Amino acid sequence: MTLLMVKPELLTRADEVYRYFDRIGRRLSTVDVENITFRQIADFYASTIEKHEAGMILYLDYFVGKNCQLALYEGKEGLIVAMRKVLGHTDPKRAGRGTLRGDLCTDSHERALLEKRAVLNGAHVSDSKREFQEQFNAFKDFFSKNDRLRVARFLSRY
Repeated sequence: MTLLMVKPELLTRADEVYRYFDRIGRRLSTVDVENITFRQIADFYASTIEKHEAGMILYLDYFVGKNCQLALYEGKEGLIVAMRKVLGHTDPKRAGRGTLRGDLCTDSHERALLEKRAVLNGAHVSDSKREFQEQFNAFKDFFSKNDRLRVARFLSRY
């Protein structure tokens, strides 16, 4: 099980984004998140902040007050690896054709650094079960009771 975030810059193309991932896993639910708070996004990216503290404030500030969509996916063993492969490199300029970031995003880390802003790379997929748990918990109130129970059962097995 994993979580996909369609970031604000690709929200108008969410259906297109889901086509990349719906062929890999089964989308259980999709929720709209409006007016993201700093606390929500800081909790969502807690693991990333631990790894890359420098520059994260700019990145987190990018999300505040904006909207996104979150989609809960399940699938066979290796789902996270497969979804992250289709997502593509974090830097859209380095993402290959056929990946979401390579096909739908035009930004680059270089441009973002020059402009002192977050890189616009369109989407995020949790990279581990631990990160999935943290990220789901940051927005769990947006999901149905059934989704929360399903996630709890999944996490209890690991």
